[in-house]
Amino acid sequence: MSYIGRVIDRMGTGPSTVSVTPISPGVTRPWILLLAVVATIREVVDVVHGAGRWQPWLYVVLAGPVLVVALVRSVRWRSHKIHVHDYGVTIERGLGRRGRSSVAWADIAAVEVQQGLRDRLSGRGQVVLETATGTWTLGLVRHPMALARVIESGQHHAGPRSPARDEQDAWPLSRAPRGRRHPRAEPVR
Repeated sequence: MSYIGRVIDRMGTGPSTVSVTPISPGVTRPWILLLAVVATIREVVDVVHGAGRWQPWLYVVLAGPVLVVALVRSVRWRSHKIHVHDYGVTIERGLGRRGRSSVAWADIAAVEVQQGLRDRLSGRGQVVLETATGTWTLGLVRHPMALARVIESGQHHAGPRSPARDEQDAWPLSRAPRGRRHPRAEPVR
């Protein structure tokens, strides 16, 4: 049984938390560029006569800004977390100025997964929570259907939340017909 499957089975038995770090947008390219800049500086120093005395300044001027961008993006990526608790979903962002947003199970009306062709091929997508107050985009994550199933399982184990919750779902999220919305997306009257 997979890790997500074990988490779904355990959701109703006691306190549990699933934490996910979204995919890092724009982290790899600065590191690759930094390696290319360092390799170019080494090659220039080896080829050009007298460039060795300028080598430290070349590293500071050319590689320094790329290193700063790579470090900032890496730290920002690592400081963004999504937690699925027994009481709802929490999103934590920020490093110096920390921000935390929470959505209780009772407030989530629907869970959607948005994937383009490229995202489906690479196994990633965005999980969107629809609430009465608006839409919450959790960010680009790996295995978005698994995260959506964990969220739906948490909702199921949380108990009744509204009159619409008492209705039996017509289909699970993973098998919803194309072009139709999940039944929980309908407004509660």
